[in-house]
Amino acid sequence: IFSCIFIHLLAPIYSSTVCSFFPFFLSCVVIMFILYLYFFFFQAEDGIRDAQESRGLGDVYKRQVSYCARSHHCQPSTMIAKSTRDDRKASFSCEVKFDDDLPHGPYCEGGSGQHGGKPGPFVVSIPRDGSTTWGTVAKLVAGGHQAEHDVYWGKGEVRSRQGGFQVAHLTTVTPGAVTYKGGPAPPNEPAKEGSCTVEASITEVENAVQSCCVVS
Repeated sequence: IFSCIFIHLLAPIYSSTVCSFFPFFLSCVVIMFILYLYFFFFQAEDGIRDAQESRGLGDVYKRQVSYCARSHHCQPSTMIAKSTRDDRKASFSCEVKFDDDLPHGPYCEGGSGQHGGKPGPFVVSIPRDGSTTWGTVAKLVAGGHQAEHDVYWGKGEVRSRQGGFQVAHLTTVTPGAVTYKGGPAPPNEPAKEGSCTVEASITEVENAVQSCCVVS
């Protein structure tokens, strides 16, 4: 189109002179060739340069991930917090044994076998004088299971997990009723030697915070 315009503008000039038709034709060819080189070469070069600089969404995502991996500080607006709570009942097998050598009073050993702890049952050693009640036995067994959770979860210690989460898990074990020889054992009565079952209420609360980053 541009070449036609130039030819149209130059035609009157050449037609008004004494020049022959051949120089006029040659000049038109030269103009068309120059325009052809301009539009083909320079536009193609720009297209190649743009293709080299372009980035897909995958490249952008990779840069965001690497940025998040290097980021150690986030603004409060970039923190995502969530909390979960689980309440449940549990029962534990227990074996009560008399022991005449208890310088530190009644104690509980063994475990429930959960979270990698010692396999059950719980074994509670008490003196023969009748000073230890079933309520104390229930507290000792609940305390033994509480210790298992504390070791496994770190007593609510904040720990890192995949996905940028900082998690704190806290468990509370509350003693309940005791069953002895098929019937309820009153919590204020002296405990007796033999097998029993201790009920407990378990509450697990997990607080998680995820750190995020935004690449502008």
